[in-house]
Amino acid sequence: MSKKGSFYVKGFDKFLNDMRTISEELDREIIVWLEALGMEFLQEIQNQIVEMGVVDTRRLLNSFDKGGEDSVWELTRQKLELRIGTNVEYARWVNDGHWTVAQTSWVEGRPYFDVAFAIFKKLFEKSLERKMSEWMKRLR
Repeated sequence: MSKKGSFYVKGFDKFLNDMRTISEELDREIIVWLEALGMEFLQEIQNQIVEMGVVDTRRLLNSFDKGGEDSVWELTRQKLELRIGTNVEYARWVNDGHWTVAQTSWVEGRPYFDVAFAIFKKLFEKSLERKMSEWMKRLR
């Protein structure tokens, strides 16, 4: 009922509290989901390094591990952004190819990262579609 230009909607306070709770739960779930996807991506990169026979000292392989000495794992919660990579200097050369030190011959790259990313992209799209559907059902 209206009273001096204001009105009350029965149940709206409960609805707002429920939405806040769902939002907080959803934020936590998205972070967990994002971290799990990150771990899957790292695993796929490692799989490709091994399958392509790239490993020599295992430094490159071990750098694609959360918490590894040369690894990059940066999660920004505000943007929901996960940056994954390696600090191993020669990682790009191995993936893309490079000239020898004397610049006399070209060493073909073994695109372990590119292949892993292509595989992961398909996995991510399916996972995102599944999660979005799940989250939308919850909001209905």
